[in-house]
Amino acid sequence: MRVAAAAAAAGAGPAMAVWTRATKAGLVELLLRERWVRVVAELSGESLSLTGDAAAAEAEPALGPAAAAFNGLPNGGGAGDSLPGSPSRGLGPPSPPAPPRGPASEAGASPPVRRVRVVKQEAGGLGISIKGGRENRMPILISKIFPGLAADQSRALRLGDAILSVNGTDLRQATHDQAVQALKRAGKEVLLEVKFIREVTPYIKKPSLVSDLPWEGAAPQSPSFSGSEDSGSPKHQNSTKDRKVIPLKMCFAARNLSMPDLENRLIELHSPDSRNTLILRCKDTATAHSWLVHSGSGCRSPSLGSDLTFATRTGSRQGIEMHLFRVETHRDLSTWTRVLVQGCHAAAELIKEVSLGCTLNGQEIRLTVHYENGFTISRENGSSSSILYRYPFERLKMSADDGIRNLYLDFGGPEGELTVDLHSCPKPIVFVLHTFLSAKVTRMGLLV
Repeated sequence: MRVAAAAAAAGAGPAMAVWTRATKAGLVELLLRERWVRVVAELSGESLSLTGDAAAAEAEPALGPAAAAFNGLPNGGGAGDSLPGSPSRGLGPPSPPAPPRGPASEAGASPPVRRVRVVKQEAGGLGISIKGGRENRMPILISKIFPGLAADQSRALRLGDAILSVNGTDLRQATHDQAVQALKRAGKEVLLEVKFIREVTPYIKKPSLVSDLPWEGAAPQSPSFSGSEDSGSPKHQNSTKDRKVIPLKMCFAARNLSMPDLENRLIELHSPDSRNTLILRCKDTATAHSWLVHSGSGCRSPSLGSDLTFATRTGSRQGIEMHLFRVETHRDLSTWTRVLVQGCHAAAELIKEVSLGCTLNGQEIRLTVHYENGFTISRENGSSSSILYRYPFERLKMSADDGIRNLYLDFGGPEGELTVDLHSCPKPIVFVLHTFLSAKVTRMGLLV
């Protein structure tokens, strides 16, 4: 609802509560680390699952001239991921971005060769993954450094480092498997000669749904990894899935809210606290619309011509505060109503008792309303207190208030109607009393 209000204020497109019943799946693009990444999206029940597209992941990006010339081999072609500014449209084959130019390349300087000593751990090995090799027309590159393992603890290696040698064994012309065997045979202490190649960094650091998509409460579902140096070989490329499940409870979908959508094919998903935003790009306007209104067979789409609203009334010391909320569907309306009532009943059972100081017939007393025991009116005498009246809920014949400060209670006893001065608006205690009674009646099965 906050998002809906913001959209209306900004003159943006409609925002709507996320609601689903059936499932829907398809290939979309996700904006991740300022790059569009292909993902398989699956909408089901109360969650949105995003899985890295295996076909897109298998396509190796083309490397820059510096990387190709490093081992004296010509550069091979390949497909890459499209950037936000890429001219490629939708889900067609995106064209690879140009390799970035850093200060070193602009100045014509080459990064120095570094010698790094790494001590392997008993479990986890060296703690890196490598890519490349002579057969791939690439140098041996560090493509992943696993947190907490030996390479990470050395603080001297980085993604995009080319491994020139291992304990004196030259790897400049090595195949991938030869490099893997050299790393495995290196023993406990490993002396590496490495050189950073800036041009390959954007290709090595591919966006990860698990690590790069911020969303509190999301469940990462990638399998556990090992410290094997062989994870970059072809036989391991399809062994893991980069997957994240986004819970949709209290989330909102919107259009044209966080970023302009000239082609009308973006979908924005906002977290309940508005801290996280997920942006999906569909291949066309019709596909984006189908994702927004999808609700499964037998369910109507949100009504665009009528407003469904509900209101909450809260008792405060200043009076009754009312808030009006709008929902998109009758299902949302019934869900919200049920959740609010059940929440009030659960709070009554949890709190059990409400007590406050007040005045009765000019005497300072304490009125206590207990979820199980009913009403108790007592007078405090220093460190002790004496009970003036005690009645269960079923003895209450009548209750009323003047909306200003007085609460009227009649239990049918000889004392007659009691006028209790609460010194402020009586609505909070009146609402508590009504909630306690409603919860008790519901618990007895008399109200569903």
